[in-house]
Amino acid sequence: SFRNAGGNLYLATSSASTFATSSAISFVINGVTGNIGIGTSSPYAKLSVVGPAVAEYFYASSTNATSTFAGGLNVNSGAVLHDFSSGITSIDNLELGALTFDTNAGTVSWMDMPVTSAAAAGTVESYTAQLDGLPFLTIYSESDGAGGIRNPRIGVGTTTPYSTLTVWGTSTDPTLINFVDNASSTLFTLKNNSGYGGFGTSTPQWLMQLSSSTRSQLTLSDPSTLTNNHWSFRSAGGSLYIATSSPSTFATSTYTALTINTNGLLTFQALNSTTTNATTTNLFATTASTTNFYGAGLSTCQTNNVLTYDGAGRFGCEADDTGAGGTPNSKFATTSSTLFPNAVYVNGGNSTLVGIGTSTPAWQLQIASSTGAQLTLSDPSTLTNNHWSFRNAGGNLYLATSSASTFATSTYTTLTINGTTGNVGLGTTTPNNILDIFSTTKSAIGFSGASGDTYKWTIGMDVSNGGKFLIASSTALGTNNRFSIDGDGRLQVGTGAGGASPGLLVLDTKNTAGDPTGVNGAMYYNSNSGVFRCYENSAWINCTTASTTRAVAILNAFTMPDTGGNSWFQPYTITAVNDNFKHMVAVASSTAAKTGFYGTFHVPFDYVGAPVVKIYWTAPLTTGDAVWDFDYRAISGDDTESLDQATFQESVTGTDTAPSAANERNLVTLTLTAGNFAAGDTVEFYLARDGADAADTLASDALIHDVIFEYSN
Repeated sequence: SFRNAGGNLYLATSSASTFATSSAISFVINGVTGNIGIGTSSPYAKLSVVGPAVAEYFYASSTNATSTFAGGLNVNSGAVLHDFSSGITSIDNLELGALTFDTNAGTVSWMDMPVTSAAAAGTVESYTAQLDGLPFLTIYSESDGAGGIRNPRIGVGTTTPYSTLTVWGTSTDPTLINFVDNASSTLFTLKNNSGYGGFGTSTPQWLMQLSSSTRSQLTLSDPSTLTNNHWSFRSAGGSLYIATSSPSTFATSTYTALTINTNGLLTFQALNSTTTNATTTNLFATTASTTNFYGAGLSTCQTNNVLTYDGAGRFGCEADDTGAGGTPNSKFATTSSTLFPNAVYVNGGNSTLVGIGTSTPAWQLQIASSTGAQLTLSDPSTLTNNHWSFRNAGGNLYLATSSASTFATSTYTTLTINGTTGNVGLGTTTPNNILDIFSTTKSAIGFSGASGDTYKWTIGMDVSNGGKFLIASSTALGTNNRFSIDGDGRLQVGTGAGGASPGLLVLDTKNTAGDPTGVNGAMYYNSNSGVFRCYENSAWINCTTASTTRAVAILNAFTMPDTGGNSWFQPYTITAVNDNFKHMVAVASSTAAKTGFYGTFHVPFDYVGAPVVKIYWTAPLTTGDAVWDFDYRAISGDDTESLDQATFQESVTGTDTAPSAANERNLVTLTLTAGNFAAGDTVEFYLARDGADAADTLASDALIHDVIFEYSN
């Protein structure tokens, strides 16, 4: 119904029979304001809609008006989503320009990623600031599985920081970290690839370089007492200075305690020095001279003399090593230890020879001992580290470990070189060959062409496997053996090499009558009989005469015709012309029905595979084709399968053309499925000529002379 009421236009429905107007008005036009209402009788805007509204799109054309949406907002299936109940607005992907916070915003929470217990422990929870797709700053953590986080970290240049702060360099920037003050002076620099660090320099050349041209580069302080002086180290003009500075003003002392100049001259400065010459209370004066050492009886030092101290406050010079009063061999260190009763001697001839444990060294360095190792290398970083000792005993060289504290030598030497024969022993002190390797478990050599478990070969003797010589494609003998020889000369090749049952090949030799104990897969040459012998299927046979194909006749006393009346046995004399041999034939006569013979046979125990049924037959006619069927089931086991079967296991069909002359022998071969048979199976079958098949066009009897089951052994 359309209605004009009070100057307003209304559109509404009315009932079909009572003509009553509906409560809800579908459409209203206000005659005064011109406002249009849909679903409301009092529109307050140009268009007021009460209820859901759908449009292809909305377009607001005013450039100075504001669009207002009350309640929630969902754009493009959640791409922009405002939840009016929580007041949260979420945006899947957002591109932004510059961001600012409100003026005087105070403490602001910038960005958060909530983590709940739904995230499994160890799940990475992180977000990254990128520039042109490259990570610059990553806030990283992992879920603890209980609604919290673990391993909170910050990464610079990496999305997988491995510490609280990880800074990852690039291949193009040589500087990793650089701190600069407000005067553009470098405070600290860490180089990228070299790892060099520098304070006060942007180009460090060492792992740690301290640089300053105006002050000490390094100062050590003890803050336990405020009056403690500081000790400063300074490089100035190429010289090194060590001096103190005041505890509060940091002024450097007047005199340096120690100075090393560019020529390596070492100078000590006494704080109470006031003269240029040494005295009883002044060790050093500012000017070096012959009087700068104090002591009564100071003799004139000669070349290569040693400075001595007599224990009574006097320095002196040892007698000249190369002139009168000296001795060619000077002992300058000794000990009374019973563990290490050695001394050090220097031979002062034309070539300085040093001897440890000998007063007559014959080489630049000679170490002598008849009771212990001459040279031992130790790593003191851990007290439990064993020592490595070198020893010459009886003219043989030994290398072995010793215990960390008792210095006892290990039971087995790692390396031995026999001084007489030149033989080398690994793990043995008595090598019998150019190289002997000894182990009570596995004496082996390993070869590797890559990291990990690939490209690995090991060759040697496995004591735990009867002393067999093995080659294995792994890092240890006994794993992936490929080749073995035992003490009796038996050779094995293949995946089972070294085991009781080799996987590929076993070779042996024997020159007496009789066969050795066999294992399947073994082969050997018997020179007594002049043949190769193979052990297969748990029996020895001559390899060169072993049959590969065998056959068994399946038409036997258990064969009977079917009940169709179109198949029977008869003397061949009935159809033959000559028939000198008087034998029986099986006749399949029907040219319109399937007719044949039922029977059973045994699968030989040497059966391996490749089974076929061969039908030898003939006919009095020379035209047409005969279709042959062989339907069967193989039954195996002892009291496991029924011999009273209801279905065939497989049906095989073959077509053969009539003989080119009457009574000539024809052969049709039907290939069976090898997996259907096993050695010792009983096979029940139905052999038939299928005259009902359209392909059977032979218009005479088909005479079956023989049927065989052929197989490979």
